[in-house]
Amino acid sequence: MFRVMLSLAFSSLLACASGPKKVAVAIKVDPQQVEMEPFLGSLEADEDAAEEEGRAPRRRLLAGRMLLAGKELDEVLRSAVERGEPELLRAVLLARQGDFKKSLVAARRAGGGGGLKLSVAILLAAGESSAAKQVVEQAADLPEAKALAAWLQHRDGESNQAIKALRKHLFNSGRDLFAYLTLARIHSEEGDLRLARLVCKEGLKQAPKNVDLHYFLGVIETSRGRQVAALRSFDKALSVDPGHVGALLQRARIDLAGFDYSSALRHSERAYRLAPGDAEVALSHALALRSKGRCDEAQRILSQWKERKPIALFNLGVLQLRCRDDAKGARETFKAFVEANEPDPGPPVHHLLVEAEASRKPAEASDDIEPERPRRLRRGLEHSDSDAEKTGRR
Repeated sequence: MFRVMLSLAFSSLLACASGPKKVAVAIKVDPQQVEMEPFLGSLEADEDAAEEEGRAPRRRLLAGRMLLAGKELDEVLRSAVERGEPELLRAVLLARQGDFKKSLVAARRAGGGGGLKLSVAILLAAGESSAAKQVVEQAADLPEAKALAAWLQHRDGESNQAIKALRKHLFNSGRDLFAYLTLARIHSEEGDLRLARLVCKEGLKQAPKNVDLHYFLGVIETSRGRQVAALRSFDKALSVDPGHVGALLQRARIDLAGFDYSSALRHSERAYRLAPGDAEVALSHALALRSKGRCDEAQRILSQWKERKPIALFNLGVLQLRCRDDAKGARETFKAFVEANEPDPGPPVHHLLVEAEASRKPAEASDDIEPERPRRLRRGLEHSDSDAEKTGRR
């Protein structure tokens, strides 16, 4: 989904059922790949929903409450180790922190369906499809393996075969909610939003409180331009699972687009507390903070991400221009963004450069700016990577 990647080099040990087998991978992880979304789920389980979906009820985890109370992730991780929390929880927390090396090791150690999904998610986001296939093959006896195998098949360009395999699996099993979600994702990526929506609806008939299906239905409705329906789906997801980071993030984006900055900040702040190492969460929260005039906090977040996400550098320039009235600093920041995103940075940098130059004091003004060629004008949210990514990411 995003070409700009957070670089992490490491080696992982992928254990076979018959014995250990080392697979060395040097990977670059993009934490916002679609495949990473399974670990964005809640740290606050809903027991009723779990029972309704046929899953073993999970107790509400202290980790979720600690994060929402503003505790640092390092402190929550230490507490999880001291309390003997499941290894999968540690893997999820490490992923949210952005430490994908340790998260992968912990996920493989945790095993089970959750560990399998997170392991495959990290490897796919790193572009290590062969290693991901190996992991799925080693766990072929797990219920999640069939859906993940179909997803890998889809990624290899065999979408029709993957869809047929999932439909056959659902016909035989009848109640595999992860398979419904995977099938909906494939239809969505193939551009058939109508079928993707129908698949989500069918899954929700069997499990009306499944948070991931509600969330992805909201994503589909957003893609269809049906904002009211999307809001309804995200709100249903959050009513079941108040800590679902994906739903919180999408809700904040819709609020920002609708100029409801107070609501956007409420949702983005909750998401940021749960997943501070997630780039899109951090950038959305920075924009919400800036919209509410909390420029110091927004600038601190943007400064942390400007080297890794160019769009953070762009937003930093906007903040300097609009919040700080620092036209000279904004001009330098925009020029740095242009240099990092040639041939076309996407957002209306040219016009902001002109505004910054016009805002400079006469003593500071100079003739050293050459007119940039016209950029594509886009009106909309500056936090999204979508503009900058049009430069060849997909």
